[in-house]
Amino acid sequence: DEIESEGYDRANMSLAQEHLDLLDAICEVHSDVVVVLSNGSAVTLPFEKKVKGIVEGWLLGQAGGKAIAQVLFGHINPSGKLTETFPLTIQSTPSYGYFPGDINEVTYNEGIFVGYRYYDTKGVQVQYPFGYGLSYTTFVYNNFKMAKASYNKDEKVTFTVDITNTGKVFGQEIVQVYVKDTESLLVRPEKELKAFKKVKLQSGETKTIEFELGERAFAYYVPRLKDFVVESGQFELLIGGSVSDIRIQTQLTINSDVEVREYPTVDHSIGYWLNDPRTAAKVQATFAKLAELGGAAAQGMSDPGLLPMFMGMPIGVIIGFMKMSGMPEAVADEIVASLMS
Repeated sequence: DEIESEGYDRANMSLAQEHLDLLDAICEVHSDVVVVLSNGSAVTLPFEKKVKGIVEGWLLGQAGGKAIAQVLFGHINPSGKLTETFPLTIQSTPSYGYFPGDINEVTYNEGIFVGYRYYDTKGVQVQYPFGYGLSYTTFVYNNFKMAKASYNKDEKVTFTVDITNTGKVFGQEIVQVYVKDTESLLVRPEKELKAFKKVKLQSGETKTIEFELGERAFAYYVPRLKDFVVESGQFELLIGGSVSDIRIQTQLTINSDVEVREYPTVDHSIGYWLNDPRTAAKVQATFAKLAELGGAAAQGMSDPGLLPMFMGMPIGVIIGFMKMSGMPEAVADEIVASLMS
């Protein structure tokens, strides 16, 4: 079988069939089997349930054998974490179906949903999540403290968390901090890694880890503004050992003076206008005026059964209905002008 190498793309995520056959044969005659991987990227692991352990070695150098031996015999406690997701199948990867394209063009459809951002946001089950990694000890997260629960966008968000080594040997934990925008008006991933720290702990030892997040940790790129900006609203801090192993979760408020939404136009729906604090009062006043003027559209907006349909219609379409039902052109223009003022 072909092996991994520079210069060409892998056709699949499988290990060589000869290796899998050999592993099956070994597992048939021995129950205590540990697999050491040597690979450049994620691979599928159909043998996971058959073996006692899997050590990810990646692409090791000439001293790699000694390092692996120290891990296997317990002289060194492995403390690494995955920097990429291990999917269950190649079909569950975000680029499956349109990669590699042709000689002149490769279609990029992932957008912002790259790596764990895709699997986490879409709820796709994976073999091993981003940030995952076991060691010969265990860790407990507790005693989270944050200076306050509300910040202006240019303030530093500071917090601490205690990490305790609850196992019997020395170990190192990589504490990961993810941020989730719970009220975003933009399309964003479920959560994003914004900080991490590695802490060394003897058996039974506890250390307090401090984090400081700046404005950029809560910002997101808005193409219309051509800049990274922070929305006002509720955010969540999620702290844990991987993207799917969240131990501590807390909310905070970020106050910002930046408006990421486009100001509504006649092409936006009534619902969009009502959900924007800048225009909600204007639309409500317009509803009241239309009710006074009467007409089929006004009656429709007062009908609970038809209201959801009207909420999805652009303002311009509603005004068009009003004109069709006899509203004078001057009155219609006055309503539009008052909304856009």
